[in-house]
Amino acid sequence: MQNRYLLLTIALIAVFIISQYLGSSSLFNKNIKGFDRGNSGLIATDSGANIYIAWTEIEKNDIILASSTPNRFTLDTIDGYSTIPLSRSIDASGSNVYLASIDNYFHPSKIILSKKSIENIHNIIIRESNFFLDYPIVKSVGPAVYIAWIEYINSNYQILFKYSHDNAKSFSDAIVISTPGHDASALSIDVEGSNVYIAWHENVDGKHKVLFRYSHDNAKSFSDAIVISKDNNAGFPSIKSEGSNVYMAWIDNNNGNRIVTMQSKDAGVNWDELFIVDIDKPTLPILDVDGPLVCLSWLDVNSLNIACSVNGKDFVKHEVSNDTILVYRMDVEGSNVYMAWVSDNKPKEFKIRASHDAGITLDKEVSIGNGEINKAGIIANGSNVYAIWSELLCINTCSNINTKIYLSPSYDSAITFEKPLLLK
Repeated sequence: MQNRYLLLTIALIAVFIISQYLGSSSLFNKNIKGFDRGNSGLIATDSGANIYIAWTEIEKNDIILASSTPNRFTLDTIDGYSTIPLSRSIDASGSNVYLASIDNYFHPSKIILSKKSIENIHNIIIRESNFFLDYPIVKSVGPAVYIAWIEYINSNYQILFKYSHDNAKSFSDAIVISTPGHDASALSIDVEGSNVYIAWHENVDGKHKVLFRYSHDNAKSFSDAIVISKDNNAGFPSIKSEGSNVYMAWIDNNNGNRIVTMQSKDAGVNWDELFIVDIDKPTLPILDVDGPLVCLSWLDVNSLNIACSVNGKDFVKHEVSNDTILVYRMDVEGSNVYMAWVSDNKPKEFKIRASHDAGITLDKEVSIGNGEINKAGIIANGSNVYAIWSELLCINTCSNINTKIYLSPSYDSAITFEKPLLLK
């Protein structure tokens, strides 16, 4: 039985690591057939009316940041960092946008935080090590900026964290979040006001469990680690917060595969079970929240599914698509729910399906684009919805790679979409 758990855990870790570079927890990627260098690393976020999109120029190892304020895009180059931006490595607050990346996965390795304000882009070295650094996540609220990452320390993978209270002008010393001596992975963080929430999984005495810590004072102090999962083979949490409510979903394969969702109504102090769904194969869940609306989405075999609730009890479940799906994305805004995915057709097809009544009913799917799509995603801001995708095209039999980035806006909550805009 222990061997079974070990094999499942190894498989899940592989899925998680791959998903962060292929983006299944947010945007997404699928290499072009016969094309092993293809990953644009496309990620995006918004702040008010501003939209920010980042991707990798593969040939130069540069990161491009496209900023719209609100409707005209400017392009900035972040030079020479050999990285692919991950799905949660970008966030914006006010007029500032922050992008975390890795400069060299081999020693010496650096975590770089690039900050763009109205004036310019400033690069800050957050961490430098001769050992493994990976998976930086950044969150920002007002002048507060938080960054967490995974680091190899003393023969174990640990989760470390830093904070800034002055718009990234200065940062705290590194704080070890996970348990020293235990291997930690699957980092997820969220911020609501002065509350900071961090979830992860680690090996606790040979058993994989989901752990959680909270801060109610802008990360100046943290609670002790709380074991959230009841079973012994649980991991890969996704965490979201709204007011004093905190929600967490994770994979549990102790007795078959299932996704467990729990809720805390007191800013992470106490937790109650909210929703459990049985699945046929392990899959990383996506959790999103806006006001009272809570939605969970997952991919089970070749079925894309969603379940939403506005009262925390009665979840309405739908099969969104039975396409052969590469990867998908969900966004929740008010009572609107948006599901975006790419089907493995020939050519690949980028589709979106929306609900305008808090997930009770779903509209028909809308086809946004097709071709050699590398990554895609969706951002919702009020009634404005932005479909974003990239294509990687071979030049001279793939001796060079041409990256194309497209954006197609909708101004009627994803009922119709405008003609795609080529950003680059």
